[in-house]
Amino acid sequence: MPRLSINARADRTASLGGTTKKAVTLHQPYASLIALKVKRFETRTWPTKHRGPIAIHAGMKLHKEVCEVFNLNPTDLPLGAIVAYADVVDCIQMTGKRDASPWL
Repeated sequence: MPRLSINARADRTASLGGTTKKAVTLHQPYASLIALKVKRFETRTWPTKHRGPIAIHAGMKLHKEVCEVFNLNPTDLPLGAIVAYADVVDCIQMTGKRDASPWL
């Protein structure tokens, strides 16, 4: 399973620039955790060759139990909106061996 290495930008209001926009949708609070620079990696079942700017989109699903872990108020988190801009810096194939990977 591939894992995207993501660096959130300090300026969350900046646009991606250019005409082609790339975005990834995450459930809340995971999208906001990327915006807050708490979450740096995203695991997906598909690999990507994309590197560079990407919009972080908060989907309409919210995991209240995860909000509790991070002391986030679920009513403060936006749904169905772009919450941050980030840069995809790498995509690493997951091996399933936690001890063998520096990305976990």
